[in-house]
Amino acid sequence: SFNVTTNKSGGTLTVSSSNTAVATASVSGTKVTVTSGTTAGTATITVTSAATSNYNEASATYTVTVSNGTLSVSASNYSGTYDGAAHGISVSCSGATITYSTTQNGTYSSTKPTYTDAGTYTTWYKVTRAGYTTVTGSKTVTISKAAGEVKLSATSGTVTYPTAGSFT
Repeated sequence: SFNVTTNKSGGTLTVSSSNTAVATASVSGTKVTVTSGTTAGTATITVTSAATSNYNEASATYTVTVSNGTLSVSASNYSGTYDGAAHGISVSCSGATITYSTTQNGTYSSTKPTYTDAGTYTTWYKVTRAGYTTVTGSKTVTISKAAGEVKLSATSGTVTYPTAGSFT
């Protein structure tokens, strides 16, 4: 915000923005409050004092530059041993839209890819929100092979030569 320091005519003050997607403004008394929009860029805020019986209308301008905000994103890998369940990366960001892809330049969707079989998989993500810089990245799902297991119905037996035997 800023203040109108001179209004010689005492005319009613009004404000306007050249680009309301970038910034809007309001005036209360002599205080002008500028509020950022949802688009980065530059806007000109025009403060106008209305004409009075002795003074013509007068205007002054203020240039405001709005930069995109920075999103606070939390993203983590998954690492575990094969258990037959589906696993994926974890990405979170309050108030933002998160989309995923199995290839960096592929099609992104809100469905998070999950993986079941042993292996290493990369998932790419994009986090977007109006007025903020998009965050992109990738995380990995690593599923290690589980320990193998073999069980026998018997662990020992006797076979007399030359008779063949079988065990069940």
